[in-house]
Parts: sequence; structure tokens; C-alpha cells
Amino acid sequence: MKKGEIYEGRVQEVLFPDKAIVVTDEGETAQVKYGIPGQKLRFRVKKKRKEKIEGIVLEVLEKSADETACLCEWAGKCGGCLYQTLPYEKQLAIKEAQIKKMLDNGGTDYTFEGIVSSPVVSGYRNKVELTFGDSYMGGPLALGMHQRGSFYDIAGIETCQIMTPDMRMAAMAVLDHFSKLNIPFYHRMRHEGVLRHLLLRSSAATGDF
Repeated sequence: MKKGEIYEGRVQEVLFPDKAIVVTDEGETAQVKYGIPGQKLRFRVKKKRKEKIEGIVLEVLEKSADETACLCEWAGKCGGCLYQTLPYEKQLAIKEAQIKKMLDNGGTDYTFEGIVSSPVVSGYRNKVELTFGDSYMGGPLALGMHQRGSFYDIAGIETCQIMTPDMRMAAMAVLDHFSKLNIPFYHRMRHEGVLRHLLLRSSAATGDF
């Protein structure tokens, strides 16, 4: 492989944290961020070192056979969640394999008791920090999480599956309020504007919000 050139390959496994191991048809191996086992990816080689090759994903050519439709329209684009297109048991299997591999590499004997599933698989985030921006360059005010790999593009939260319904409702109310007041978000490059972040916290134990 050569730095700067584009290749295609299939994700064999995902190591912690989000290091997808891609093998090309020629049997060469590269490491990229944001991949799901079974996906076929097109990627560009970013760094070539003696011990590993790192790439940047350009396109998902084929989805994994395990992927299903997700209720969130931003699945796969948002930086807030990586495995939302997979059934929960598949998500657990990936995370269990990552944990076991790290323990195996630790060089210490241990008894592996498996991974424990959560009783809550959606709406589980009790804290979220959202960013103000624009829907597109020069477009309406937006509020959400950063799109994957971007400092500026915003992924909306209208259909977010990891925030609680109360968080989504509060965030949309705040966005509507400041949109009506026509208050601008803070432009990093121009050092102009007002709105930067919205921090939300909730507690399932106490009901505080």
C-alpha cells in the first residue's frame, strides 16, 4: 500500500477504541476508524508505518449482513454512536470481544465471566453536550452533535435514540427559542456570535433534570 492511494477492503474485526481492521482482496491489512465487522469500505491510506498502516474511510460500499434500519436518520454520520445500526446482541458481541482481547494481551491469568447486558438499550444517556451551528453554510440555526470527523457540521437530534425524550424535547425548545430571537451561534474562525454549547443532565434515580 502507498500513502495517499485509495483501496477497498472488508472489516474483519474492531479493536478498542473503534479501530477497524480492514483486509483488502490482495490480503493487505490497514486500520481505519469507524467500521463495523463485515462492511466493505473504500479508504485512503493516511499513514504508512513499519508496524501498521492507517487509513481514512471514504465510503461504505457494502453494509454488514448484521446491519438493520435505524430509527435515527443520522446513524452512521453522527459521532455520538457507532453501532446503532446493529441489533443490541451484536453490539454486545463486539464489545465483549474487545474487552477479552485487551485482557488476553495483559499477560495475566483471569476468569472471563462475559459481558452483562443493560436493561435499557435506548434513551440511556444521562448527560449530553450539544453544539450550536448552522444546518448548512449560511443556513438556519442548528443544535446537535458534531458529525463524525468534523468540527463544524452538525448532526440533528430530532430522532436521536441515545438521548432521553425529555432531553430531546428540551433541546428542541431551546433551538426554537433562539431561532425566533435570531441569535447567532459563535463562529470560531470569525470570533463572532453568541451561542456555543448546551449541556443537559438528567437523573433516572431522582428525576432531576
